[in-house]
Amino acid sequence: MLVSTTLYPSAINPVAGIFVKEMAKCISINHNVIVLHCAEIPKNSGLKVGIYDESMEDLRVIHVFVKKRTVPNLISVTMGLLKGLNYLKKCNVRIDVIHAHFFSSVTPFLILMRSKPVVLSEHWSGYALKLLPKYAVPVIRIVIAHCKVICPVSKFLLNSIQSYGIKGKFFVIHNPVDTKYFFPSAKIPSNKIRVLVVGNQVPVKGIPVLLNAVYAVSKFRSDFQIDIVGDGPNLVEYIKLMKDLKLEKLISFHGSKSKEEVAEFVRSCDFLMISSLVETQSVVAAEALCCGKPVLATAVGGIPEFIDSSTGILVKPNNVIDLQNGILQMLDSFSHYDSKKIAQKGRELFSYDSINLQINEVYKKVLES
Repeated sequence: MLVSTTLYPSAINPVAGIFVKEMAKCISINHNVIVLHCAEIPKNSGLKVGIYDESMEDLRVIHVFVKKRTVPNLISVTMGLLKGLNYLKKCNVRIDVIHAHFFSSVTPFLILMRSKPVVLSEHWSGYALKLLPKYAVPVIRIVIAHCKVICPVSKFLLNSIQSYGIKGKFFVIHNPVDTKYFFPSAKIPSNKIRVLVVGNQVPVKGIPVLLNAVYAVSKFRSDFQIDIVGDGPNLVEYIKLMKDLKLEKLISFHGSKSKEEVAEFVRSCDFLMISSLVETQSVVAAEALCCGKPVLATAVGGIPEFIDSSTGILVKPNNVIDLQNGILQMLDSFSHYDSKKIAQKGRELFSYDSINLQINEVYKKVLES
């Protein structure tokens, strides 16, 4: 089994494509998995172009680092993945099925290994945000036509892909959650309600809306503490906004954390809050459910497909007043949710066992066709 991807944790970015790694670990339970990852090297990173063959968390990972050029990223990573395939050929690696993540990871198989079945998992929010240029649509149609099955991570993403007139055999499969880390546990007693926010500090996560909503809530009550976990290009800007709003006593930014540390934050919180403007699925919401935590989230993307009145509260995106009211409501009601039932739903939807059953059925069908 070859997992092909243009996003994966590496020296370039240790948190990029963590959800791809989780899927690779999930399917490695039943299959011999090798990951082929290609990425462009950022300027002044100090990294060198080349192929790096290493073992990461019991997975063999082939990183192909290529120089950032003036040509489109699709061309650059395609050439890099082709180099990686030639490397694997020299290593006499047997490949029965290719599981690609993102359409850009499929293009090399239009050139090499055309006889091997390709399964495509798609995660990109750009379909929903209409970031796909018109000239690229015919290319993607050709790429996707080469895939036996396309697996968007939500019905929302499936509909977004199909809105471009892209056709294929679709089967929704969520990103998995490692329930060895994300599970219910006894909460450490606290004199304040613990609210957790996890995500990259980028505009699409709606953090300014969240901060302004918290500012409005602070006029009514201050019996809560919000922990914000995640790094990104807008982190300094958001910290400044927090200080301008004088919210330092209510909000703490913690930066990037390991999976183990994130899991501890989730298990220790009273509820998770998501203020995103778009989400194809929201892995962190799935992780919260597996820990038995209710979720306050914006009703965007695939989130309403698994967050309902039994698992949390949905509010309008990019709306300070609606998020403010949602926070006030959740602060009063978080303890009324049935943690055991929430965790059970999380496991049924997102555990390795659940996703394995679904993905193995897909593999079986493509090998038989």
